[in-house]
Amino acid sequence: DEEKIAYIPLKGAVVRGLYPEPWMRVSGDIDILVKEKDRQSATNTILNSCGYELKKESTYDVSFISPNKTLVELHHKLFSDKKFAKKITDVWVSSKSDGNSECRHKLNNEIFCYYHILHMAKHFVNGGCGIRSFIDLRLIEQAYGLDSDTLKELLEKSGLSVFAGYARRLC
Repeated sequence: DEEKIAYIPLKGAVVRGLYPEPWMRVSGDIDILVKEKDRQSATNTILNSCGYELKKESTYDVSFISPNKTLVELHHKLFSDKKFAKKITDVWVSSKSDGNSECRHKLNNEIFCYYHILHMAKHFVNGGCGIRSFIDLRLIEQAYGLDSDTLKELLEKSGLSVFAGYARRLC
């Protein structure tokens, strides 16, 4: 906020607010999306102003460890797989200020739910998806009043409709 860098909190940082008490939704890390053009300035701010240490860089994010050992992942792409990135419009165009800060934005509800399901599928394929993801999905779908046609279209374009259907049944 101080550096006027637009960002979107992702995953647990957002879903935590849907639980009856925030402590009921613990996270192993904090995920934040910034615009690709702001990646370097956001990285410099985290390293120089916040005292974090660089852990690793990849093609879609930069990981840091805070002084109290919290893992922070600064994403500059929402999707690591280009196949999925092509399925939606620019998330910054459809995001809006969350009302608490001029820099902090919120993903469009359908894109947030789609991103959550995609993230669940990635974990499912790569080793397992825990119950917390299913609880999160249930809470997202209950809280956000989703446009089911828009979400259905996103899921169909990505080949995730069947997975999403089974995930919902497990919920």
